[in-house]
Amino acid sequence: VPALFVYSRLTGIAFRRLADLFALPALVWLAIVRLGCFMAGCCWGDLVSEPDAFAGIADPGLARQVLTLPWLPFDLLPLAVGFPAGSFAWQQHMALGLIQPGAPASLPVHPVQLYEMVLLLLLIASLRGWESRRIPAGMTAVATLIGYCVLRFLIEFLRADNPLLDANLTLNQWICIVLVVAGVLATPFIKRMAPG
Repeated sequence: VPALFVYSRLTGIAFRRLADLFALPALVWLAIVRLGCFMAGCCWGDLVSEPDAFAGIADPGLARQVLTLPWLPFDLLPLAVGFPAGSFAWQQHMALGLIQPGAPASLPVHPVQLYEMVLLLLLIASLRGWESRRIPAGMTAVATLIGYCVLRFLIEFLRADNPLLDANLTLNQWICIVLVVAGVLATPFIKRMAPG
């Protein structure tokens, strides 16, 4: 964003227009990044296991981190994936005593990287319609910001790689709350500006 702002000053192109121009490609980039995350085994999801699998976790905070939404049905197992030995999920499960040394893979986890990639593609498809409408410059960027932050806030409930902070939310969720509030507060100002 700072580089985009400097570029807008150097070229005389309005920052709002540049932000709109880069908003949807940024979501495409994030979708590709999430595919890379899945292939690398980072940004893994919560366990998809029966609750008795967590009996060995003494720290309730850690138990919530790896199973944030215990009321989700465990018949989602066909969607679950196990990451190979040495992966981040495997290391976490080993450290928590959920798997034995020499286990070939982690326990089954939600493939949240793929969930987020699909949701990003749906968000891109829904925002494509904005390009044909006469809306103020900057509105597409703000809608993209709000849409992504809402999506990310929800996905974080299924991720096991980030520690929980106050109110059982991750740092990313708190950042998303701040950005959504900023986007909502900016919306009336952008709507009053001339159409882009």
